[in-house]
Amino acid sequence: MKAYKLCAVALALILHTSVAMAAEWYVSPSGRASGVGNISDPLDIVTALSGVRTKPGDTVWLRGGVYKGHFSSYVKGSASYPVKVRAYPNERVVIDGSLTINGAYAWYMGFEVTNTYPDVLPRPDSGVVILGPNVKCINLVVYRCVANGIGFWKSATDAEIYGCLIFDNGYQGSDRWHGHGIYMQNETGWKRVRETIITRQKNYSLHVYGESPFLRNMLFEGNVVFESGNNLFGGAKNPTTDIIFRTNFLYGVRTAFGYWAKGNLRLTIENNRFVTPLTTQPLQIVNWDNYSVKNNLVYGPYGHVWLQKPDYISSYTHIWSKNIYVSTSSRQNTLGVDNCWQTFSGWKSNINSDFDSTWKQGVSSGMIFLRRNYYDSKRANLIIYNLAKQDFAYVNLSSTFALGRQYEIRDVRNYFGPPVATGTVTSSAIAIPMRDPAGTGNREFNCYIVTVK
Repeated sequence: MKAYKLCAVALALILHTSVAMAAEWYVSPSGRASGVGNISDPLDIVTALSGVRTKPGDTVWLRGGVYKGHFSSYVKGSASYPVKVRAYPNERVVIDGSLTINGAYAWYMGFEVTNTYPDVLPRPDSGVVILGPNVKCINLVVYRCVANGIGFWKSATDAEIYGCLIFDNGYQGSDRWHGHGIYMQNETGWKRVRETIITRQKNYSLHVYGESPFLRNMLFEGNVVFESGNNLFGGAKNPTTDIIFRTNFLYGVRTAFGYWAKGNLRLTIENNRFVTPLTTQPLQIVNWDNYSVKNNLVYGPYGHVWLQKPDYISSYTHIWSKNIYVSTSSRQNTLGVDNCWQTFSGWKSNINSDFDSTWKQGVSSGMIFLRRNYYDSKRANLIIYNLAKQDFAYVNLSSTFALGRQYEIRDVRNYFGPPVATGTVTSSAIAIPMRDPAGTGNREFNCYIVTVK
């Protein structure tokens, strides 16, 4: 027993020493492969990302500037001590090309990835390609990449995309538009996409799809998708299983769960806002053998939900409960089942569920959500549904940030432009102008990133 305790103490000391010796490496666009790696003699990015010098617990600081090229990272941390590759504080770091993430247990934080020379070949399938397991991409800005914003592939097990801003990715091919916000597949472990904003994609926004790859074990929570390509969760051959879609904020997009494959299992859709000003159905569910839809708002002028029952089995399990359907038109039959539009009464009778939900007509005043960033306490996503199209939306930042902090609010549709509001956090609400800069009227929806210092 005494020997066991001595070994435990020795192991604890070794682990403590390892953390205490964690190094900080500095990288610059003008850095050298033979550099020391300190702030006065930084490394080049290829050497820093090779993984040769880094060890678990280290931090790789990317100094401000543009890193032009297609880069691959092989840094490896551990479950307890990930390696962090992050932008140096208050400096703008841009990878102009692409970043392919191999390695494992590494966090990539706070920098930009774009591509200003899209016609140069060869090129990867995405601005950021995630291949390594237990990787996190946190608060990245991924924009104007030639194909997908982020490729989140099968080998990247137990990985996460958090707090990223993804916009304007894709291109016009000879046949159609190509490029999705996030293109992902998964077979083992869990993938998570949380608190991420996607807008103005050329093709799909969230594209969970494959002709034959597996689509399993995925969580989507707190994300914002608006004025962009639709969302698809479904494959052509293999069934999609264990999808959790919770507390997401949608505007002007269709979200379809299911595609050609049959036998999809265990879908949870709860506490989301599916809002559209268009005639499209914002929520579609196709060929799921069991699923639940609870506490969602579905809002729009015409079709609300399109449901295709699984006709290949005699019975299936489904729960619809406490949803709110709001029609902004005079149409009554806004709920579709197996190619037939139903009134709310007919819908409940047809699916034998949704009895405690509500259907109503009219225009809602709006909704405001301020969601603090888990990895950066000085940052939050601000989501505004201005459904009555008022001139201003009024937001109280003191519900999330301390009084006296200096704030800055940036419109994600003009992220690199001037902030829409700056000032000091007080107990009073601030006015956010909702006028569309294009002069087309007041915005019905918008999203912002709030930072304080």
